[in-house]
Amino acid sequence: MYKPKPRKKYSALSSKTWKDRDTGLIWQVEIDKKGYKWSDAKNYCSRLTLSGYSNWKLPNREELNSIRTKNGYKNSKGYTGETYIKKPLLESMSMKWQWFWSVTKSNKYSSRAWYVGFINGNDYFRIKSDELYVRCVVGRQ
Repeated sequence: MYKPKPRKKYSALSSKTWKDRDTGLIWQVEIDKKGYKWSDAKNYCSRLTLSGYSNWKLPNREELNSIRTKNGYKNSKGYTGETYIKKPLLESMSMKWQWFWSVTKSNKYSSRAWYVGFINGNDYFRIKSDELYVRCVVGRQ
């Protein structure tokens, strides 16, 4: 009896971008290994041109949380802890802290914005002058 293959939740658009079929969002795969202040992170994404897209943006908190997983995975890039991110983005997660800016500002403190931590699966807000990592996104296509 023929068994159809299960539909993949992930779709590689290129080696540099990945489309999450759950959300329709297109994500930057390879990330810059340096940290950015929040305003610089927004500028970095708005200036990014990748895989034919020039409308990249810093993701909001909800978008960034959509690539977080409940189960941790080990990667092969030298980091020994677990990473809580969807598998197609796993291999780009070699940095120790794995905290990524979102564009979402704190309602409580104007000097802070939300981030998502893929090392522990938490999100919280930080001072915008701190340097965190950046993963840009293109809206639903």
